[in-house]
Amino acid sequence: MVKSVIFNSLWNDSIEFFKKNFMMLFLIGVLFYFLPRVYVGYNNLIPEFEFIGELSIPQIRNMLLAVASTSLFASLLFVSVAYSMKSKKKNASAKDVINGASKYYLKAIGLSIVLAIALFLIFLVVAVPLLLLLGILIVENQQLISFFVVLAAIPALYFLIRWIFSTCILVFEDSFIIGSVKKSTKIVKGRWWDVFFKIVLIGLVMGLVNYILLLGIILFEGAGYTNNLFNLISTNLLSTFTTLFVSIFLINYYLTLKK
Repeated sequence: MVKSVIFNSLWNDSIEFFKKNFMMLFLIGVLFYFLPRVYVGYNNLIPEFEFIGELSIPQIRNMLLAVASTSLFASLLFVSVAYSMKSKKKNASAKDVINGASKYYLKAIGLSIVLAIALFLIFLVVAVPLLLLLGILIVENQQLISFFVVLAAIPALYFLIRWIFSTCILVFEDSFIIGSVKKSTKIVKGRWWDVFFKIVLIGLVMGLVNYILLLGIILFEGAGYTNNLFNLISTNLLSTFTTLFVSIFLINYYLTLKK
């Protein structure tokens, strides 16, 4: 029987955990999420562009390295949060959590790499034939090309949701990479749409919260009270809190489905 999970319950449980462990979560977030992204932004390693052809080879290389490294650090953040929820240790320090979670870090990095490669290959299997077809038809409409690229990403999205709890399983069940993926698929089976809509909903809610808080930063910027460094720090700080909360929400969702 497929178990129904109420969004409000997950939201309230996540807020409760966030409040009780704020300082520990904040320090972990700064280490694994905030600092890497501030470094990338400060050094402009991910430049703004409309088309990839505008960038030089060194720029593309630096951008790919920056995206990969910040993504891997984010996976370590998620593992650390998961371990803190698994250990249930009261008043645990960030150091205690990192020391305990460190035994999962290499497996989590391996899992992230495997999933990234798998999702990319799934995308290519669909995208390449579509783009070749567009090339044969000599389609130059950028909007139409973008539409087909998004269309090609749907199968990858399908498998992303199937594998969404893999890292949770890796930590809570001490599972290996392939086993974690298989167990996540089993948990999601029969409730794909429910998982998808909850992920979308928490994304929209946190996006709205971020937007409202960013309005304050924009107002300060318009009044001349900010500079580029302040904006870089403030936006990444907001993103850090958002990522922490979404991580807690996702882990609570897994724990609820696991019961």
